[in-house]
Amino acid sequence: MMMRLLLPLLLASTLSYAQPNLTPNPGFEEPGGWDLIPMAGAEGTMASDTVACSGAKSLKLTKTNAPGYLVLRSHTPVALQPNVRYTCRFRFHAEDASLANLLLLRVAPKDAILGYNSIDRSAGWMSQSLLINSPAGKWEKRVGHYETAQPQEVYLNVLLWGNPCTVRLDDFEFTSEPFNITAPTTEFQNSTTPEALPGLLRARPDSQAQVTVRDGRSTLLLDGKSIPPVLYKAEPYHTEGDYRRFGEAGVKLATVSVRLGSIRGHEGVWIGKDQYNFAPAEAALQKALLRNPGVNVILDLWFYPYPQWGVENPTECWTNHTGRKAYGSWGNLEGFTDDLSALKPGRCEYWWYPSYNSRKWREDSARAAAALIAHLRQTPYGRAIVGYYLSGGHDGQFQVLGQYDYSETTQKLFRQWLRDKYGTIEHLKHVWGEAPASFDEVQVPAPLEASGNMEAAKPYLTTSPSLDYRDFATAESWRLRDYFSTAVKEAAGKPVVTIAYGNPSVYDFWPMFDLKSLDAASSMSYYPFRNAGYALGYHPYDSFALHGKLFFQEIDTRSWAGSVHADEVYQMWIGAGLNPREWRAINRKLAGVSLAHDHGFWYYDMNHFFDAPEIMAEIGQTAKMAQELRQRPPSRFRPDVCVIQTPGHDKFISSAMASLKSSAFYQLMALEQSGVPYDLHYLPDVLARAELQKYRVYVFMQTRYLTDAERAQIKSKLLGGNRTIVWLQDAGYLGEQGKSVAGMSDLLGMKVATEETYARQTPVVTAPMLLKASVQPVLGLNEMLMMIMIPEGQSSFTTREQPFWVEDPAATALATYHENGRVAAALKKLPKWTSVYLAGANSLTGDLLNYLAREAKAYTCGPAGQSINMSGNFVSLHALRSGAYPFRLPPGAKQIVDADTGRALPNRNGVCNLNVTAQETYWYELR
Repeated sequence: MMMRLLLPLLLASTLSYAQPNLTPNPGFEEPGGWDLIPMAGAEGTMASDTVACSGAKSLKLTKTNAPGYLVLRSHTPVALQPNVRYTCRFRFHAEDASLANLLLLRVAPKDAILGYNSIDRSAGWMSQSLLINSPAGKWEKRVGHYETAQPQEVYLNVLLWGNPCTVRLDDFEFTSEPFNITAPTTEFQNSTTPEALPGLLRARPDSQAQVTVRDGRSTLLLDGKSIPPVLYKAEPYHTEGDYRRFGEAGVKLATVSVRLGSIRGHEGVWIGKDQYNFAPAEAALQKALLRNPGVNVILDLWFYPYPQWGVENPTECWTNHTGRKAYGSWGNLEGFTDDLSALKPGRCEYWWYPSYNSRKWREDSARAAAALIAHLRQTPYGRAIVGYYLSGGHDGQFQVLGQYDYSETTQKLFRQWLRDKYGTIEHLKHVWGEAPASFDEVQVPAPLEASGNMEAAKPYLTTSPSLDYRDFATAESWRLRDYFSTAVKEAAGKPVVTIAYGNPSVYDFWPMFDLKSLDAASSMSYYPFRNAGYALGYHPYDSFALHGKLFFQEIDTRSWAGSVHADEVYQMWIGAGLNPREWRAINRKLAGVSLAHDHGFWYYDMNHFFDAPEIMAEIGQTAKMAQELRQRPPSRFRPDVCVIQTPGHDKFISSAMASLKSSAFYQLMALEQSGVPYDLHYLPDVLARAELQKYRVYVFMQTRYLTDAERAQIKSKLLGGNRTIVWLQDAGYLGEQGKSVAGMSDLLGMKVATEETYARQTPVVTAPMLLKASVQPVLGLNEMLMMIMIPEGQSSFTTREQPFWVEDPAATALATYHENGRVAAALKKLPKWTSVYLAGANSLTGDLLNYLAREAKAYTCGPAGQSINMSGNFVSLHALRSGAYPFRLPPGAKQIVDADTGRALPNRNGVCNLNVTAQETYWYELR
């Protein structure tokens, strides 16, 4: 196969550039054409191989040690023409890769640093980095785009980083030919006629819903009967939802979207001050109910203003630090200006963006929602409405992370918040170090990143105006949700459920648990890790039932149907399943998390995403499984391992774009493929509830700030009973006395050291007992993220982390930093408990946790290496590599049953060998 550099035919006759110097041997059919360059201590080989994607040969690239990375570079450069968007892609096949392995495509001049090229933005670094194992005969692809403003010669580079592994490469292609595919869509069908619909609705009960807790599980009741919390979140822009087929698939709940204000070029019901036009809402409901008259509607209310609201209320609008007001057109905050008329015309009309903190905004929009609900109660449609989804604000989240609001109303509210928290200005001065003479002079602080340097501030905040403002903004965003929830419930005149979106980049729902009205919240797994072959990196808290709340996972799965994207990098980032088998594996991986942890989930449809019979058949099977599991009594099984986080843990990291936060995905992926079931709980719950103080192993994962009272309770309630306590990186470094490595050492039971700076370090296992137990050597998942960005030094995309290490001769070293030899992980036996400290950021790999759990006599379902979510009734296994997996039944289970066939699988002494194929998802029932 020959490499091709294809230019559009239209340009071929007009460009005078010479024929590019094409990279030879793209299919590796002949020797030569590529050079192997070991970097930073890496060792490895390249060799011709007869296992090929096409042709007769491929190139086998093998890394034989842990440190550094291998660079495979084209021997000769490729000449690029200016202002042409090029695509470079190749195929690869791996079967033994670990999470801590990267395969990076880099197009760059010969002497350039091989950093990430931002042309593909986050879609590129997230979807084109981690290695993926494939079943025999299947090849994956790496894709990247490149463009230059000047004629340039570049080299093609493939970087292999991390643990020892082998990957085969084939079929390199460098082209300017566009990537484009299309997908047909169908017209959704009605189930009745406009003439018959009113009578059908009047014959229905005036349905109602509520959230309660039964047998320790969050339960959704519809007309008093428990139903699985499975929801169809229908197409929100034009009400083109497939209500009929979702109803036939057994999904009883569905949203219908109604705009209060007019956005996205569509008319809302709120047309002016105390002026309403309810016709658009009735039309949307009619369209949905014609397709399924029996559907139970969750009315999706979009809380946005009518276009003139900001003109009428200028002091209630979001304002930046220069005094310019925010504006939007389709929902998100898009920018700041003094003059809307000066903006270039967009797809929709621009309007001033309200401040989320404005009491005027809250009251006006809640009054509009109540007027709509009161009207719908007088129509047949009201009988079908059982709840309200509260959407609005930036991306439906009612908060813009990293953007501060300087409006007059926010300044006043922030000052009052500080008064309530500190009482006196003297107390505030003591905490901040300096402050104005009175609360009335306090100003919303400048964002820390305003200088343009993400590492301008020290890595951690303790007490500061910025920290307080972050607390204030988060608290107010949840209070806003609860305010709207209260308003719609009062207007509904019957029991209804309310749902709001969380903040997916934070995954912190602690503020919700104190809310009086809001019933449920939702969030999602991140897009690229939905792809078949990856661990999901997603584990919702197991805390919702403790507080009488319900959680929904958003399943936003794309497919070969109406959601196909022309940009293949974006398509890979979004996690699109492009054939029925792949889509099934992705769907079951996602839904399996919710089924195993007793959470709800919904299918989010924005453009015929599920418009295929194979997809709807799989959704029907998923809904059936949800129903069956809800009918079974809960199992008494509980994991022996508890992962602990503290509320608001990320607010103490100074940079909004810190690698410590971005690489947390990888830490969750590591835990997911550990073979160790675990519960995820907040520290206040663990310390307050005796039943949560009985685990064998505790992992302090996001616990960088601990109060004096929490430290005392941890010591008295958890540090004993022959437990193993695993501490991650900065656990307990911050507290009421500020930053204290001495206080941290006292809590951990071993001497820890740190340096208040930014650094990069790679923890590598050195302990013989771990290497003998086949624990993979590379632990540095934070350094893995930094490697994606740039091989060394500081990245413009994300901050580095503050270094920590162990200086305790009484502790057993488990790992050292490759860069300086300091102890990166250690274990210390203490009276009645064992302390394990992992100083490297996000460095608890799955096989290390598996080893520690087994040493602590905790239940493990098998060795590390497969993505598993389970309860005592159900197992969802997404295969990360092919082979036999020895699954150990949990206590109380006697049988493991194939969920599709109902066939009991043979087990011997409680162990069942599950034969699995990489990238497939398997569901089992435990009995």
